[in-house]
Amino acid sequence: MIPSTNVHGISVAGGTFPAEIWRRFMQPALGSSPVADWTEPKQLPTWKPLQRGKYALSYVPSYLLPPPPPDTGPPSAGAPGGAH
Repeated sequence: MIPSTNVHGISVAGGTFPAEIWRRFMQPALGSSPVADWTEPKQLPTWKPLQRGKYALSYVPSYLLPPPPPDTGPPSAGAPGGAH
C-alpha cells in the first residue's frame, strides 16, 4: 500500500480525502438549498442476520487463494523416471 499523505496538494489522514471529494461534489450539487437538520426516526431499525439469497455466490468472494508453490525449474538431466 502506498501512503497517501499528500494527494494533489490535499493533506490526507484517515477519511479526510474521501470527505473532501464528497464536499467538492455536494457543494455545487446542493447549490443554495437551505440547511436542514435530520429528523430523528420514531422507531429504531430492526437488525436481522444476513441470509444468503437464491443468487448468492457459493463461495466467499473476499477469500484469496494461497500463492502457488515456488517454481523449482526444469528437472535435472539425471533425474529418475527418464531412463529406459
